[in-house]
Amino acid sequence: MQNLVDILINTIIMSLFSEPDTLEVINETAASGGSFWKYISIAQFGVIAYLGYKLYRKKPKTEFKNVKRETVKEAANKELDMANVVNSINKAKPLFKELSKKCHPDKFANSEKHEVAQIVYQQITDSKRNYGKLLELKEMAEEKLDIKVEM
Repeated sequence: MQNLVDILINTIIMSLFSEPDTLEVINETAASGGSFWKYISIAQFGVIAYLGYKLYRKKPKTEFKNVKRETVKEAANKELDMANVVNSINKAKPLFKELSKKCHPDKFANSEKHEVAQIVYQQITDSKRNYGKLLELKEMAEEKLDIKVEM
């Protein structure tokens, strides 16, 4: 590396203060050192190729890696309640918002119903995308907390 720096410095100095024949000799010397850059570029290409290969061969992370076969078979044999699925997609969010506003434990802060409100609210937040469960919780909240939920 030091030789290359010396060659470059000599080239600059000679180009400023020398005759054209001297420049040709310096250029030939610099050209013979070109193999150094060739090896650097080959090494860079090798690193890029290796990283590309690692990126290409990277295994995707699956969420179902730890699911047992028996669990999958049991799930395949169960019936799917399509009405609940469709209602959960379309109606669960507004019902969840309404229930979470009406049953929030802060509304029952100085009351005997505070603990019941905490339990109901926790169940509501746990099942916020399950419309069938939210309907059951709505009935329980109306019964235990004496509130009226309109939906």
